Amino acid sequence: MKSFTRLQKESNRIGAEFLTTELDTAFTFLEVANTTASGETRERNRNHAHVAYKTIQRMQPRVVMINPQKDEFMRRLAELKRRLEELGFDVA
Repeated sequence: MKSFTRLQKESNRIGAEFLTTELDTAFTFLEVANTTASGETRERNRNHAHVAYKTIQRMQPRVVMINPQKDEFMRRLAELKRRLEELGFDVA
């Protein structure tokens, strides 16, 4: 049983790292989109940010985060959602 508990904790740790990295990546895509002069690059990076958001939404229920990590993650996720909504993406 100890082995299972340890495996579960490690799985959550890795899952939380993945979600945080995906969130960071989405913000990076939006930053590139905001600073490029190329319309094609802007659109592509906005779409990549939206895909990252959808991936986070799909994977998040499988990961248990604890505070304060969870609070910060949720704050940043809400900011990403707001920014994507402003760009016209469906983020329901």
